[in-house]
Amino acid sequence: MTITAIEQAKKREERVNIFLDDEFWIGLDKNQLIQFGLHKGKTITAEEKKIIEEDSIFYKLVEKTINLTFIRPRSKLEVLQYLTLKKEVEDLMANKVIEYLESKSFLSDEKFTEWYINNRVSQGFHGRNKIYAELLKKGVNRSIINQYLKESEENNNNTEKIQQLYNKIKNQVKVKTPMERKNKIYQRILGRGYTYSEIDKALKELINS
Repeated sequence: MTITAIEQAKKREERVNIFLDDEFWIGLDKNQLIQFGLHKGKTITAEEKKIIEEDSIFYKLVEKTINLTFIRPRSKLEVLQYLTLKKEVEDLMANKVIEYLESKSFLSDEKFTEWYINNRVSQGFHGRNKIYAELLKKGVNRSIINQYLKESEENNNNTEKIQQLYNKIKNQVKVKTPMERKNKIYQRILGRGYTYSEIDKALKELINS
């Protein structure tokens, strides 16, 4: 097989289109062109063709995944699911992409966890248990979750958030006795992921006043 033409891609300056035996074969980045020493008139074997095609696929997936992480940080599991389920990429290639992105600091479960916790704490009412469960579903290791939740709790006091939530829901609870009222309010706030001890500490004076 012989490279019969190399043409500049119309939409992207950094890419070229390569023709084998007068038929379009593949689009490559110019860095890949240099990497493989490709030029007009060069003959390539079937094995070389396969390697170049796999490399082309790999860097296309890397580019797509980097664009995905620019929208918002992602966990490794989210990227794996994006590649294998949406892009129908085989596990071996997907893991290769993930390893490359990790090595270039585009992907990190630690950075994702820190971002996710800060985002949830600053917006709305999301307690520890709720955030913990959400991060587990996103494939983050328990030790990473605990580490960053601990750091967040040292820097953020949930008392104010719980009291804000209490003031928001207190008039929505319709019950006959004060004990029923307290139980229902606690259950509502527990459902947001705050712990019983946090709620009790934050509402002890308010709920009995």
